[in-house]
Amino acid sequence: MREDFYKAFEDKLRGPRQVIKSRLEAYLPFVELVSSYYPDAEMLDLGCGRGEWIELMGDSGYKAKGVDLDDGMLSECRKIGLDVETADAIKYLGQLPNESQVVVSGFHLVEHIDFDDLLSLVDEALRVLVPGGLLILETPNPENLVVGSSSFYLDPTHVKPLPPSLLAFIPEYFGYEKVKVLRLQEPESIVGSEDLSLLDVLNGVSPDYSVVAQKTADRELLIETSAPFNVEYGLTLDFLATQYSGQQKSVRHEESMLKLQEALEQNSILVKHKLWQEGEYQKLESQSLFQQKELDRLGSDIKALHEKYAQREIYISSLHSKHSNLEAEQSNFVAKHSNLVAEHSNLEAELLNLQNQLREADQRHEEAATSLDVIVDAHANQLNQIYTSTSWRIMGPIRRLKRLFSAVPEQLQSSDPEQLPDAEAETDEVVSEEENFEELERLSPQGKKILQALKEATNKE
Repeated sequence: MREDFYKAFEDKLRGPRQVIKSRLEAYLPFVELVSSYYPDAEMLDLGCGRGEWIELMGDSGYKAKGVDLDDGMLSECRKIGLDVETADAIKYLGQLPNESQVVVSGFHLVEHIDFDDLLSLVDEALRVLVPGGLLILETPNPENLVVGSSSFYLDPTHVKPLPPSLLAFIPEYFGYEKVKVLRLQEPESIVGSEDLSLLDVLNGVSPDYSVVAQKTADRELLIETSAPFNVEYGLTLDFLATQYSGQQKSVRHEESMLKLQEALEQNSILVKHKLWQEGEYQKLESQSLFQQKELDRLGSDIKALHEKYAQREIYISSLHSKHSNLEAEQSNFVAKHSNLVAEHSNLEAELLNLQNQLREADQRHEEAATSLDVIVDAHANQLNQIYTSTSWRIMGPIRRLKRLFSAVPEQLQSSDPEQLPDAEAETDEVVSEEENFEELERLSPQGKKILQALKEATNKE
């Protein structure tokens, strides 16, 4: 195996240095009691590896030394100033004097060596330990089924797993006074748990264990150092299996009780349901009778509604007929309205035509009035010239005599003196002529002009 391989393997799978030191603190109660009797005694750690135990002992005030064949692992120890030596553990142990060590330890060592070497190690440790001294051997626990069947074989240098009862028997065989098995590193989550799973049984047994064996000593020392040996450590497979079995029985019992309770509740529900059904049946009968009466009443109402519906149909038919008549009348009205609109359009056209004709007539009237004014002015000038002439003035008396004598022959033939001409009558005639002139003045502006001309002529006469 390459020199640096095992160090890299340990760094990855064993865990951080501080974690390992904290786990090793479980042995301090044993070491402190025994070391109090041998304050200057030495400790030896076989297969010390990275030196976590040696460092912990130094931190606690004890003198400890380590040996290992792997210089790659020992380099970590030498970096922090630990007392280590490259050597074969069993050979080095065999060179030590009798009763020179208060503690001989081997953490995860025994699974790496042959069984005969293990026997030699335990035997030699008994020789070099002081009376009451401790042998500490820690190794993977094959009682944990996952460790025994899988994780133990991750390390290619492991020889074979050692059951706790086998490793504990070896120091007993060689004559150690006390032997204690410590099961270690079990998951805290399952300690005292009342809800174990099958996986907890398979993987929950303490994954590591150790055998702490004490050499024979006087009675006082053994009694004073006995307290840690009277404590139970870790979880065994039997304990977890028994707990799991008991919990399963309890679970099954609870399930049975729950099923029984559910059955009783179901039976109670069925009884209640049956009673409820009987009550409901009676209610249904009453409701059925009531509903039959309601159906009869509804039948009568429906019959009445059908009659009303027939009457409504007749009424609607008459409305449809009236609506058709109204639509016909509306069509006639629309036609008449169209005719009236056409007539109105024609009348408007005629009115427009008449308005045009009236404007033309007014225009012609104005033109005629203008022409008449010209003619009247001309005639008035002519009359004025006649009436103002000397011959007209000379002939005025003759014209009056002519009118007078023209009427005499007819009047003389009458026997009535009243028929004779009268000068006053002439005057009245002249007045009548004046009245005619006034009438002529009222007729038109042209008449006024003619009358004015005649008046002026008469005045001149």
